Amino acid sequence: IQRATRRFGLIMKYGSVKEVSLTLKTKAGEEIEVSFNGAVIRGEGNQLVGIMGIVRDLRESKLMHKLRERSERLEKALEELKKADKVKDDFLSLVGHELRTPLSNILGYAEYLAEGDLDEKEKNEFNQVIYQEARRLARLVNEILDMSRLEAGRLVYHYVLQPLDPVLEEAVNSLKVEAEQKKMRIHLKTGFGKELWFDRDRIKQVVVNLLSNAIKYSESGKEIWIESKEVDKGALVSVRDQGMGIAPEHQEKVFEKFHRVEDMEHHSQGAGLGLPIAKRIIEEGHQGRMWLESEGLGKGSTFYFWISVAMKNGR
Repeated sequence: IQRATRRFGLIMKYGSVKEVSLTLKTKAGEEIEVSFNGAVIRGEGNQLVGIMGIVRDLRESKLMHKLRERSERLEKALEELKKADKVKDDFLSLVGHELRTPLSNILGYAEYLAEGDLDEKEKNEFNQVIYQEARRLARLVNEILDMSRLEAGRLVYHYVLQPLDPVLEEAVNSLKVEAEQKKMRIHLKTGFGKELWFDRDRIKQVVVNLLSNAIKYSESGKEIWIESKEVDKGALVSVRDQGMGIAPEHQEKVFEKFHRVEDMEHHSQGAGLGLPIAKRIIEEGHQGRMWLESEGLGKGSTFYFWISVAMKNGR
């Protein structure tokens, strides 16, 4: 009452008061936040007619504010769902295309072989095409299965204390034919020379993916360099190419699921799962790091991954 009296005294003195925040209590003891302002009402001869005080209940405005916040969150979630739905549709379309192409080639060349009217050279060429397309199909299916297992937390790792450099050599040898077809050379420099805990098959999968991308996104006759060395008490592996490069705005996105730098006009093999899987194998499965460096389009790219020698049996 005393504070209210003082406020009315201020109204009388200055003609009005600025809006202030108050807390009132109901008979039930509930606290209610309100705003209060007031003004003097005078007649034609400036005589005092009365004093007006306005108390505004803020509960409704707070409720509306919360409703707006929730509405904005729901709208944002809806936009994310729409984006996710579009990504899913684009992915299904892309996978359908990727599956159809090797299957059509396998069936087509198999039919030619079944006819039997071919010389040995043609048979060998057709068998080679069927083999390559079957590998391409298997790689796509394995990527989809691996991503599914990663999302479900069911990807199994088998950690063994072993040297890293021989795995790099195996990965390079497995891609010699693909490199030779594009008249490309892969230079391997092994400088780590130590043992560490890692899953041999998974690390080879990562290296093969990086080398395959380097071959895929480079023109014929270019060169690729792969190197291992000890850095910060760990193994650092780099794969450098002379390919198309990656623009700065795309460098973080290449590790996102289903993202591909090139548009459909420059469509190439793959469903955009290889790099996201590789990054998760390194960072989630081996507690390491994976990143890339590129000066921009047309200037090549270098992909790196690092695994600590301190990791023991996946920990």
